[in-house]
Amino acid sequence: MRRSAGSRLRWILGGPAIAWILAVGCAQAPKPSEGGDEPLASGRSAIQNADLDPDTGHKWAVGVCGGGVNNPNCQGICSGTLIAPNLVVTARHCVSQSAKIIECDTNPMFGPIKHNGNFWITTHHFMLGQTTIGWHKVQKITVPNDDHVCGFDIALLTLVDLVDPAEAVPVVPGVQYDMGDDRYASRFTAIGYGNTSPAGGTAGTRRLKKNIPVVCIPENGFRPCPKSVHVNEFIASDGTCEGDSGSGAFEQRSFEKSNAQFSVSFGVLSRGGENDAGTQCKGSLYTRLDKYRDLVVQTVEEASQNWTLYAKPNPDWTKFIPPPPDAGPPEAAPPTKPKVEIGEPCTTNDDCMSKLCVDDEGGKVCSQQCNEDVECPEGLACREGLCLFPPPPPVENGASTTTTTSGCAVGPSDASSGWSGFALAAAALAVAGRRIRRKPG
Repeated sequence: MRRSAGSRLRWILGGPAIAWILAVGCAQAPKPSEGGDEPLASGRSAIQNADLDPDTGHKWAVGVCGGGVNNPNCQGICSGTLIAPNLVVTARHCVSQSAKIIECDTNPMFGPIKHNGNFWITTHHFMLGQTTIGWHKVQKITVPNDDHVCGFDIALLTLVDLVDPAEAVPVVPGVQYDMGDDRYASRFTAIGYGNTSPAGGTAGTRRLKKNIPVVCIPENGFRPCPKSVHVNEFIASDGTCEGDSGSGAFEQRSFEKSNAQFSVSFGVLSRGGENDAGTQCKGSLYTRLDKYRDLVVQTVEEASQNWTLYAKPNPDWTKFIPPPPDAGPPEAAPPTKPKVEIGEPCTTNDDCMSKLCVDDEGGKVCSQQCNEDVECPEGLACREGLCLFPPPPPVENGASTTTTTSGCAVGPSDASSGWSGFALAAAALAVAGRRIRRKPG
């Protein structure tokens, strides 16, 4: 039964206590190098239940290594995205010091750059055990003028050299259009070098997971976030864990076109959580790139020496296209609406990519047939042969909300509740942005 975005959030927020677990650091490498610098913080932000990404694909999804003057000497692992031949975007907590536990209500701040500014990136699908393939040193780190952690967890890494197109072709940072633009799908692919579960020990290999739902976007008409979520962030469902911090959220439609060569990234992974048992990573929170358009464009202009270093100067994505103003009803027939995905509101079958619009609680929703052999997209359940939203969980009287944090995903305090990943991520909205905790490195 279909619920509107608002009603869906209401019943989810009425559920059992949920703990946001928020990361401010990278996964620790299995054998950190010796030295006076503190190892990169461990953050609950790796791709779990994901596919290995071979070295022949998606090399623009890079690994970020902290440590090493003349060669990469990783004391910790993060992820990032190549958005220009010599520019990578990642999370600021991957490169800046921060407290182990952070409560956004207290306006926590980032500290100095780590490792004396010695960072490397690699386009190779293995980060550890090799120091010669795909490595490029970082020569400059650019961060926002505001040093607050919440809403400002983004950093741009300018490389010493240009990444050759034969090695990796940059993707598109999502700064040209608003993230809520109709051209974008409400799902994305995550690619990172993190662990496959909170247990750790598997970071350092590139993995991907497709079709992760966007749970909410602040100030968005269809799926708004609670006011506790910073306007520079958005919340998504399960799929990321420790070591994926800084990785991109690649809009699903663009990712599936032309072998993902023109993928658009919504943002960089900031934090998330895990279930109460500590066995599964749950949910994710990202810093939005569209909210940092000026910083991204100014930094790429500087990195390119005013566009003189790149084969194609001034990429198309640098030209901002604002949302059209509301001018009232159109004089001519309205343009054809884009087809919507399973789980989105609809009026007729023609509205849906699946060509199936069915009644659900609170309205109609795009669906598809399902059975034991045909699974539903993440966040939906097979009910009476159709993919629909699962029924709401029973509400416990006197249920409380906690903000205990320790990592980078979202999970319920009652591990036996059996909620879907979509519900789990949204359930944490009540305490979104409250705390961030850095695991000891």
